[in-house]
Amino acid sequence: MAREAGRDPASLEITLFGLGEDLDRVKRLAEMGVERVVPMFPPEKAETVLPIVDRWTNIMRQVSR
Repeated sequence: MAREAGRDPASLEITLFGLGEDLDRVKRLAEMGVERVVPMFPPEKAETVLPIVDRWTNIMRQVSR
C-alpha cells in the first residue's frame, strides 16, 4: 500500500497501542521494525497503576538495550 501511494515502506514508522505486558512479544515486534509501543493503563488509583508502569519500564529497558 505504501508503494502504491508513492512512499518508501522503509520510511514508515509503526506504532502499536494497547499491548499486554509480554517481554518476548515486544522484543519480536522490535525485531520486525516496530518503532514504538504504547501501553494502555486502567483508569485506577496510583497503587494499581504504578506497579504496571514499573513493569512496563522494565520491559522497555530490556528491549532498548
